[in-house]
Order: sequence, then C-alpha cells, then structure tokens
Amino acid sequence: MIKTPFLKSFPTTQKKLVNGNSEERVFYGEIPEGGTGFLGVLSSNDYDGIIWSWYIDDECVEDNIQHALGDMKKPDILNPPYVVKKYVEVKAKNMLQLPVILEVYCDGICYKQEEKATPMMIPVTPTMVLQEIRDEMRSKNPAGETTDELITVTDVVQDVYDEAQHGLQWTVCDVVNRGASNVYIAVNEWKQPVAPLAPGELQNIDLGKRASIKRIYLKCDAGETTQVGLHAMK
Repeated sequence: MIKTPFLKSFPTTQKKLVNGNSEERVFYGEIPEGGTGFLGVLSSNDYDGIIWSWYIDDECVEDNIQHALGDMKKPDILNPPYVVKKYVEVKAKNMLQLPVILEVYCDGICYKQEEKATPMMIPVTPTMVLQEIRDEMRSKNPAGETTDELITVTDVVQDVYDEAQHGLQWTVCDVVNRGASNVYIAVNEWKQPVAPLAPGELQNIDLGKRASIKRIYLKCDAGETTQVGLHAMK
C-alpha cells in the first residue's frame, strides 16, 4: 500500500464567511479515486445560532446539531475512525443576523492500493491508523496561542514580521479585508499575486506545518488603502 497524508485529499482546515440567515457548505474534501480514507478528527468552532450537519459519502452522520463538532483547540480523535470512500462534507445554517467566520478542521489518513500486489502487506488496524493520526497532528497542529491585528495597508508593500522571534512563527492565519480596496497577499516571500483579496473577503493561510508562516506581505493598488484584519494561531 502507498500511504499518502489525508491532507492531500482533505485540507486540514477550511474556513468560510457565512452570511446571516443562510445555509452554506463550509467544508468539502474528496478521496482520490481508488483510495480509502480513515477520518480520525473532525471539529468546528461554535456559536449560539449555528446549526451543523455533516456527511460521509452519501450518508448524513449528524443532522441539524446545535453544538460544535469538536473542540478546535484540542480536537477529539474519533475512535474508531470513520471509513470514507468518496467525500466528507460539512454544512452550517447561520441563524444569526450577522455574517460569521465558520471553521472546520478535518484530518486522518488516506490509503491508495498499489497496482501491483505487495506479497508481505501488513494489515492495517484502526489502532495503527489512530497512532499515525496522532503523530501527524503533533507535527502540524497549532500550539494554541492566538494573535489579532488590524493593519492599514497602502500601495507600499508592508512586511508583517516579528524581529524578536525571528519571524511570526504562525501555524495558521485568517486574513480579512475589512476596507474598501483590493489587497494583495504573499506569504514568506514577496511576489504580487495575480488575484487580490476583495473587500469583505477572507483568505485562510495554512501551510500544513507548525510555525511555517514567517512573514506576511500586504499591498494595495496604486493610490489605494484598506484595513486588513489578521487572526493567527501559533
């Protein structure tokens, strides 16, 4: 068997700005053709007024629940893990009046069968899978310390950096454009992207490894300014 990290099929974290009084898909991840996934972790943030539903393949696992799917800071490990052959999907109904940022964390292991049989194949047990999930989580899960910043961005490239720590040392970061102009975002090395982040939009930065975000660069078009909110976790 060729083992590939679940991360390649299921992004570790997906986030979405969900408008008030609406239902939207917050998370969706597919298993590659010919593979089988073992979903070991599922969690979400929690607000009063948010109703969650989640699905594996063509079956609804939980429908219209009014609590988080798990603790975002210390995600629970599903024991035994759920077997996934097609996809995992998480939807949320926002019963609040205001838009909120909803987050889903999904992790596990994905196996893909080799075309040629392996004579000495070791059987895969749920215990083995759970241990691999734990090992994977230790290397990439945030340490828990959070940072919130509101930055004014102009047409001059702004370098967000922490000299004292030799870099930001962030694991994940939400970038929200709270102003009226487009903003360009680059991570660790400045190269102006083709597509900017429009006013009101959110971008989640997750490089899949703890403390991998060292710098964030921000810039507007000539003569423009905007306000950018950064919510990061180490």
